Amino acid sequence: MRSRLAIAALAIPLALLSACGDDEADATDPGASPSSPSEPASETPADTPSEPAETSDPSADWPACKSVWKDGARLPGRYAGCREGGEGVKADKTSCSFVRPIVTYADRFYAVPTGVIHETAGRLEKDRGYRSAMASCRA
Repeated sequence: MRSRLAIAALAIPLALLSACGDDEADATDPGASPSSPSEPASETPADTPSEPAETSDPSADWPACKSVWKDGARLPGRYAGCREGGEGVKADKTSCSFVRPIVTYADRFYAVPTGVIHETAGRLEKDRGYRSAMASCRA
């Protein structure tokens, strides 16, 4: 649905630009100007209905959360998220002063990209290691 709106949003300015063409050029070759902008605009929507179903969910290729978030494992460097119960769970990142963000999951796990994943016994805010990591992050 978003791609159709984007295509429509792009097609309107294109149509307006073609309408603002040179009057002499339109008089000389009446068939060239009107048909050129309308042909790509009419072909594009026909090509796109099948594509959004395949590419509309960027999380479709993400790994299962339970396969990523394991104590002692390493968080992938380009971690964007994981899938849990068929749903995408976007990475929960906190920007840090030391460039790499701290990524958390399920209020029990934390790590920096390419770093070791730490699982806490309880909630993150109660864990001494997590609080220390966040203090370093904000320093």
